[in-house]
Amino acid sequence: EVLDRAVARVFEAKRRFPAAIPDLEAAFHVVDSPEHRALADEIARRAITLVREAPAVLPLARSTRLVHVVVSDAPAANPPGSDFGRALTARLASPPQTFVLDPKSRAEEVEPIRDAASNTDVMLVSLFVRVRTGSGRLVLPEAARAAVEILTASGAKLVGVSFGNPYLAAELPGLATYVAAYGDQPVMQSAVARALFGEAEITGRLPVTIPGVAERGSGIVKARPR
Repeated sequence: EVLDRAVARVFEAKRRFPAAIPDLEAAFHVVDSPEHRALADEIARRAITLVREAPAVLPLARSTRLVHVVVSDAPAANPPGSDFGRALTARLASPPQTFVLDPKSRAEEVEPIRDAASNTDVMLVSLFVRVRTGSGRLVLPEAARAAVEILTASGAKLVGVSFGNPYLAAELPGLATYVAAYGDQPVMQSAVARALFGEAEITGRLPVTIPGVAERGSGIVKARPR
C-alpha cells in the first residue's frame, strides 16, 4: 500500500507537469560532435610531455625496425594498448614484434625480448601502469623491470611511454627517452603515435615533480621535423 501511494503521487506529478518524451540520443550528437573530437585531440596532443630524450632516437621513421613491449599492472584477457599498436603498425613498413608483460609473467618470458633486441632499431616500452592512491608504492611487474634492465645492458635504443603513472621515469632510469602521456584513452594513444613519428610537435610540461628526474613545469619541446 505504501508503494502504491508513492507511485500514485509520481503519476499525479506527471499529469500536472506534462513534458515531451526526451530524445535519449540527443546528448550523444552533442558530446560526440566533430568539434568536440577535435578538442579532445588537441588536449591529448598538448598533454604529451617529453621528460628526457636520448640523441638520434626520435622521431621514428617508417623504416624503423621496432619491437614493442607492452607492460600492464594487471593481468587481462585483452592486453591494453590495442589502439596504440594499430597506430604503430599503420606507420611502419613492417609491423612491430610485440610482447606483453604483466604481474603473472615469468622470468623466462623475458628471454625472447632479449633476443629480439639484437635485431631491431628501437625497443618501445609502453607502460600501462595506473596511479594507485594510498598504496605507497608503484605496481610494476618484476618481469618488466627485469626486461628494461636487460635491454639497458644490451645497449638497445629504448623509448618508454607512460600511459598512466609518470613517476615510472624514476623507477626505470634505463628508459633514456621517456614520454609521459598520463592516460590510456584511445585519443591519447593515437596522439602519442603521431608525436613519436614527428607528425605533431611535443610541447607538454610536467604537472608534477618526479624526484631525481625532472621538476614540475619542465619538458623538452620537440618541433615537427621539416
